[in-house]
Amino acid sequence: MSKTSVRLILEKEERVLLLRQTKRNGGSYTLVGGKIDPGETAIEALVRESWEEAGIILREQDLELVHTMLQIKGKDHKVTLFFKARKWKGVLEARETDKFKKIAWHKLKALPYSTKTKIAIALEHYQLKQPFSEIDIRILAENEI
Repeated sequence: MSKTSVRLILEKEERVLLLRQTKRNGGSYTLVGGKIDPGETAIEALVRESWEEAGIILREQDLELVHTMLQIKGKDHKVTLFFKARKWKGVLEARETDKFKKIAWHKLKALPYSTKTKIAIALEHYQLKQPFSEIDIRILAENEI
């Protein structure tokens, strides 16, 4: 089975915007984004998720695909597309309070300890300007992905 999701990389003064999940949802730090719904394009999903989760208003022409991650678990594959926004508008807030407790800027080169492993890996590749990575989930602890 194959699944695709999208994530948003917003940078400001060498910091990246991260959401902190509620304890019930793991308590980890993650990027804004989520799954692509049936009938949606990747860009449409990212625009929707950014607004729903964080109050961010995006335009398609301001987004650039900067990294693609393939996650492998047995016969299942998941692709995550990471987009950088050159411009955006909105008032930042963790809007889905059942999933996220806060939103804040964090140093890109010193991510919080509890950042999701796949997010930390993707951001490392992004900083190195590497457009692709793949990880075998069987090697990582299940709760870290």
